Amino acid sequence: MSEKIFVIAEAGLNFCGSLDKALLMVDAAKAAGADAVKFQTFLPSFDPKLSKYTLTDLEWNRLFGHTIEKEILFMSTPFDRWAVDLLKNLGVMHWKVPSGELTNDEYLRSIPDQAQTIYLSTGMANMDEINHALDVLPNPVDREIYLMYCVSGYPTQAKQSNLLTIQRWRDAFPQYEMGFSDHSTPMDFENSHLAVALGATAIERHFQLNELEECPDTDVSVISGEELKEYVRGIREVEARLGDGFKTLMPCEKATLKVRNRFK
Repeated sequence: MSEKIFVIAEAGLNFCGSLDKALLMVDAAKAAGADAVKFQTFLPSFDPKLSKYTLTDLEWNRLFGHTIEKEILFMSTPFDRWAVDLLKNLGVMHWKVPSGELTNDEYLRSIPDQAQTIYLSTGMANMDEINHALDVLPNPVDREIYLMYCVSGYPTQAKQSNLLTIQRWRDAFPQYEMGFSDHSTPMDFENSHLAVALGATAIERHFQLNELEECPDTDVSVISGEELKEYVRGIREVEARLGDGFKTLMPCEKATLKVRNRFK
């Protein structure tokens, strides 16, 4: 079980191919209190329409080094073999498998042993596909695997969230951690709170530097860097209220206990 809720600030493509902006997004994620900042990595030829939203090898190295300096974990989703090799060479330990690749056996088998923590996104998937992906992943018993529950609707409407799935999975898959990729409407933070209460130990949310930006992921339930601070604060508050689940005498009960004991 994680010591605390692991919060992933999803930068995605919202750095718009600019290293300077990517560096600022790392800073914003750190300032918000997130545990990790996540990008998306692919060769420009992977999708010509997205070619301007990627970085060079040297720029990815610079960005990775910046996360080390800022003491925030670097994560990325690789979308092709070049990206897999790049992240491997950088020494990235936490990898995100996107929902669109959940049924891609070749992709799953390409994830190196170095990826000690894998976040498996499950949007659009049924249970047979999820179980198959877990069977295909190399050496699953030697890794920490998060089943990232999500609904691939952008944004996800509140009544289609189906968050009890997290609780059901927690009971069905005790060997895995539960996570939640939050695609709620921009200022709907309640789903993340409910996910934590239901057993999610990792929460992911897309963000951009400010709410006035036009970014590739603007339609993906994105929030600003300032809003991300409030988002993380809310998760930490829920975490504190939930406690550890063991019934003990709380400090605020001590005075009442003295009154009770007078009548014994």
